[in-house]
Amino acid sequence: MTILLSNIDRQHFTDRAPWTPYWSDCYKYQYDPYFEFDHGRPNLVICYGDSWTWGDSLGASRQQDVYGNHVANALNANFVNSAVPGIMNYWIHDRLSILCQHDLPRLQSCYDKIYIVVTLTELGRDFEFDHYIKNFQNFYDWTSDAECSGEKILIQAENFDFNKLQQIQNQLPTNCHMIVGRNFTHSFDQNLSSLDNLMPKSWTDILLQQQNMLALTDVRIMSHGIQKFNLFMQDQKLDNQQFKNWFLDTLSVSANKQIDLLNKSVYNYKKASKHPNAAGHQLWADYIVNYIKTL
Repeated sequence: MTILLSNIDRQHFTDRAPWTPYWSDCYKYQYDPYFEFDHGRPNLVICYGDSWTWGDSLGASRQQDVYGNHVANALNANFVNSAVPGIMNYWIHDRLSILCQHDLPRLQSCYDKIYIVVTLTELGRDFEFDHYIKNFQNFYDWTSDAECSGEKILIQAENFDFNKLQQIQNQLPTNCHMIVGRNFTHSFDQNLSSLDNLMPKSWTDILLQQQNMLALTDVRIMSHGIQKFNLFMQDQKLDNQQFKNWFLDTLSVSANKQIDLLNKSVYNYKKASKHPNAAGHQLWADYIVNYIKTL
């Protein structure tokens, strides 16, 4: 039996028909999104994220070198890694909801402490999915907001993310803690108080500061979220001149500056979204463990 129930096993605990998968199971994975290390330890660490959490570019030693395995070893814990390269934050929300519904009721009595570590990816990726757009519009209806702008939509999209994560935090058992961070982007100041246990520094902050490089503070999108968000704005007929100016002069500029910094970083590979190397994963793990010790 695996630590987390398989999708087939979960069907025995859901009112959905066996042939009806969770919507996020329909995502066409090109990579195995799950692995675990069961060492018979008293605690459990579960990590969720995108390619950075998955360990893209680490090579054959990926499962040993990902930050989550270092965190688990430091906390005397078994380890589960659930991550997909290129995935969006809404997928993480769905995985967490499934965890709370089907796994935590069983796991909370099996472990002394359970630590859920979420490393969010950039904003913007979610906007290619109709399922997300419909749910987000129920939270914030940009079509009825006369002051709607590209930046405001991103602010509300992050607020939506945090709202869902806080709802999940509120239903966790007492021996379970969820810690949330960001990989290569930053949260809006307006949303910082919306979520408990949001780590103050991003993964890129840690890597750049380790090299005495000045980290940026205003990166919202850096990778393929840019294109997906731009296409959404075009589809919604919101790509007016004001948006185009902001997109080119602010959003894209900060993204390009972040890419330049990571290209100079000794802790990052030079392809795709500049995935961290093994030493970069260790630094993020150390930061997470030190943060957990303050809880």
